[in-house]
Amino acid sequence: MKHTKEVTVVTELESNFGNSCCHWIVGSEYGDGAWIDFDALAESETQKDDLTRYLLKLFKDLPDRSLRSFSWETGTCIPGKLLGKSGYLNKKQPQIQKLSLVTDSTCDDGTRPRGKGLDITRFDDLQCLT
Repeated sequence: MKHTKEVTVVTELESNFGNSCCHWIVGSEYGDGAWIDFDALAESETQKDDLTRYLLKLFKDLPDRSLRSFSWETGTCIPGKLLGKSGYLNKKQPQIQKLSLVTDSTCDDGTRPRGKGLDITRFDDLQCLT
């Protein structure tokens, strides 16, 4: 991994991009008509956590400040451990020049005012954001 300059995380996207994030699991009625299946949510969160742990383990072999491009093309929200204020990319790879995020625009989990939202302000060399 010492020569890696670009990382892309991709999954097969559904044709319906809306509500594809694990925070929109359909099931039991909740609140104002939203549907949440807490068992499915826990399983989906676990899968996302597993992916995050796998990526962080993989990134241990990536030299600091070596990554130039990162793409998250999953149709889901990106974990704060990767792109949060104190996430891996901000702390270890702040010189990224190209950042591409294909997420679930209907999910506000990454934008909630809990200090856990996404942060791209540390990428001073950023030239392309899609």
